[in-house]
Amino acid sequence: VELRKLDTRLVADRVIHTQADDQVEATGNVLLTRRNEEISGPHVRLKLADNIGFFEAPAYKIRSTHKPQSQSANTWSRDQNPIAHGTAARMEFLGAGKYQLTDGTYSTCKPAANGDTDWFAKAGSISFDQNDDSGTGRNATVYFKGVPIFYTPWLSFSLSNQRQSGLLTPTFGSTSKSGIEFTQPLYWNIAPDMDATFSPRLMVKRGVQMNTEFRYLDPKY
Repeated sequence: VELRKLDTRLVADRVIHTQADDQVEATGNVLLTRRNEEISGPHVRLKLADNIGFFEAPAYKIRSTHKPQSQSANTWSRDQNPIAHGTAARMEFLGAGKYQLTDGTYSTCKPAANGDTDWFAKAGSISFDQNDDSGTGRNATVYFKGVPIFYTPWLSFSLSNQRQSGLLTPTFGSTSKSGIEFTQPLYWNIAPDMDATFSPRLMVKRGVQMNTEFRYLDPKY
């Protein structure tokens, strides 16, 4: 079956469309495509106009619609934005541009020919909001080349890969002179051409140290 409505195309083995509430339920080899997304899986139930419903066991590709800070309106095209992709046990549609994944993965790294990506995040819960270009993950582990490199109970990120103010990954350690050490960097995205990082460092044997870094991009570059 193939169903089309405005910019939505739905293909599946079986489709039920309820006109009263504009709800569609599809099962078997489901493929949902819209201007900025492509989602496939075994079962979906969705109110088309409201974008409310769920998709079971989806594989997804979603392109960010947010204009980067560094691009002017005359030169920017949304096709330049990265495509987020991954899989999940379940995807919830929560309205226009809003999604939530359960037991899902997320990456904007272009897949290799065999489908592998250099990095991806795997989390118990991942939320996207295209309206404010934000994403959050809970109980997340980041993998690089298939190897887990760090875990965090919560993370926040930009869907368009833009710099975002907030906490960076902390570091722990110990030395004979300083004892146990803990550093928590704070990143400040001041403007498209400048940023700063503040890194308080606690050393049990020596006290507290503040490390700072300010970066500025020359207009010529």
